[in-house]
Amino acid sequence: MFHHFKDEGPHPLDGIEVAIVGSAGDGFVRHLNKRGAQVLQTGETSPAAALEKVLSGDALPDTRFDITTTLCKLRDLFSRH
Repeated sequence: MFHHFKDEGPHPLDGIEVAIVGSAGDGFVRHLNKRGAQVLQTGETSPAAALEKVLSGDALPDTRFDITTTLCKLRDLFSRH
């Protein structure tokens, strides 16, 4: 989790170009962007279908409401991110 990662050395997600996620807080997006990765958020529930849409150039469905994203935004207000 980037909430607990201190940017001291490599991270397991280093080297990826794209992350397709169901939800992500601003801090996660900033961290991945800083490491050269694009974050694509989607409401698609099937990872295979989401990947297929990205590879074919189709638009991903909008994200759904996710309380954890709201909690991450609240946490980010008070974190070092």
